[in-house]
Amino acid sequence: MNCHDWEEYRRCLMATKEDRLFSLRKWLETKPNEKERDTKILYIDLEIERREKLRRYYENHIY
Repeated sequence: MNCHDWEEYRRCLMATKEDRLFSLRKWLETKPNEKERDTKILYIDLEIERREKLRRYYENHIY
């Protein structure tokens, strides 16, 4: 993928529901021949981590 494709992939991940992210990650883990599989899984993990950090931030700063 080129850099524009990766940006689009990231935007799609940001718009995806959390349960679908986990499903997509599991699906990718079962596909060893998927093109750029490790990078896609990394982006999914980063998005899950970003959401978790946002959730913790709002829990601690919203009264």
